[in-house]
Amino acid sequence: MKTAIIYARAKADLSDFGLISVQGQFQTCKAYAEKNDIKIVGLFSDIHLFGNKPKYSNWRNIVNTKKPNYDYILVYNNSRVGRDLKKVLKDRSKLKEKGVRIISASEPMSEDEADLFYTIMEAMNNVGNV
Repeated sequence: MKTAIIYARAKADLSDFGLISVQGQFQTCKAYAEKNDIKIVGLFSDIHLFGNKPKYSNWRNIVNTKKPNYDYILVYNNSRVGRDLKKVLKDRSKLKEKGVRIISASEPMSEDEADLFYTIMEAMNNVGNV
């Protein structure tokens, strides 16, 4: 059986909306894992408080884990990994070298489709650099 951790990311203010968002992301990812026979071995989240510079320390720790004990990182959607395309591509490459694949529970793609998607995104990002 394949294993995964779930990673959720949200912004929060003084209300509880960020926590509700994280719970919803976890529920969607857990349902995806159950449907696809994936065992969840950990839950991680980063909540960015409005007005503070985001650090996303749990995500950094996940990316920098030397020997992950899981096959996948389940996220609610691809934007939960980050919005800075250069960082996303770098992180994805690091994880792929370790045998870890990022899967979006709400935007599922095959591994070939994900590779093509990120290749296109990287090419689009480099258009102005040629």
